[in-house]
Amino acid sequence: MKRKLTLLGDKGYPLYVMYFSPLCPEKAYLDLRKAAEWKTCFEFDKDIDYLILIGDGYRKFKLNWQWINRLEKY
Repeated sequence: MKRKLTLLGDKGYPLYVMYFSPLCPEKAYLDLRKAAEWKTCFEFDKDIDYLILIGDGYRKFKLNWQWINRLEKY
C-alpha cells in the first residue's frame, strides 16, 4: 500500500505531497495523518538525519529520512 499525505504550508495552502516508505512506523504515519486532517499548517526544519515538521507552533513531528520515499511540491 502506498501511503501519502498532502501537507499544508504556513499560508494554509497545499504545499507538499509526502510519499512514505514501508520503513515508516504505522504510528508515525497515523499521527501525522491525523494532524493533516485537522488542516494543520506545517513549517519544515531540515536536518541531515531528520525532517522536523512544526505545526501549530508546537506540534513537532520528527521523521527519519528513511521513512520518506519522496517529497514533492504540490
